[in-house]
Amino acid sequence: MGDLGAKLKQGREDKGLTLEDMFAETKIQVRLLKALEAEEFHHFPGEVYVKGALRNYANVVGLDYRELLSLYKGTAEEVKEEEKPLQEKEREKEREIKKIDIIRPPRKPRRFKPLLVFAIVLLILVALVYVAGLLLDDRDSRDPDNGETPVLDDPAEDPEEPEPDEEPGDEEPVPEVNLEKPNPGLEEYVLTGVESLQLEITFKGDCWIRVWEDGERVSSGTHRRGQDYTFETTGEIQVRLGNPLGVESFTVNGLAVEIKDTDRPYNITIQREAR
Repeated sequence: MGDLGAKLKQGREDKGLTLEDMFAETKIQVRLLKALEAEEFHHFPGEVYVKGALRNYANVVGLDYRELLSLYKGTAEEVKEEEKPLQEKEREKEREIKKIDIIRPPRKPRRFKPLLVFAIVLLILVALVYVAGLLLDDRDSRDPDNGETPVLDDPAEDPEEPEPDEEPGDEEPVPEVNLEKPNPGLEEYVLTGVESLQLEITFKGDCWIRVWEDGERVSSGTHRRGQDYTFETTGEIQVRLGNPLGVESFTVNGLAVEIKDTDRPYNITIQREAR
């Protein structure tokens, strides 16, 4: 703190005023009042604002404004003198940077080395010679008059007897689901070529089902999404779906049975054709 800042603070304290009191009287922000007493004038937008703050300060605490202004000018000149070396250093740095940019030689465009071009041409020639050799070998192999003696089969050798084909009756029957007689609310399927019926149902929503085997009920209940139901029998299967829309897949021995797109219950009957 220099002479100006000390004089301002002493005048305020002699009046018994705080910085908040000064703010109420001068309407100058407290942070700027502190900067004024600390002689940190760079916090102000410009010199005009500093002079105006000094005038208001002097009027409140009863100091001579001209004396304060003279002290301010002397302090401001000292600050400028201190800042000159720094500014001169900055200008010197800028001049050095410009010199470096001027001295730096321009980059030369890249050129392909002759050795690289020669290597590429050599590879192309080798590839052409290799392809020509393959074409000549292929032509010689197709020429019947190439001087080679054909090899005749020895008639004394017995030809290999072909293995007898399997009889058609030995083939395994392929399971097949056939729709036999569709009726309103009832569908009957016949599965051929199997020893038993393997039922599998998966669910994508809630669905109540009931299953009969040869007319006797074997299962009844509600199944949830992600669950499945399996059942195997050699007899007849009858299934009643309470909510067909909740069924994701309905298969018999791995073969899909189409489910009607309806929310009304209906029955499906599956039989195994006797061999």
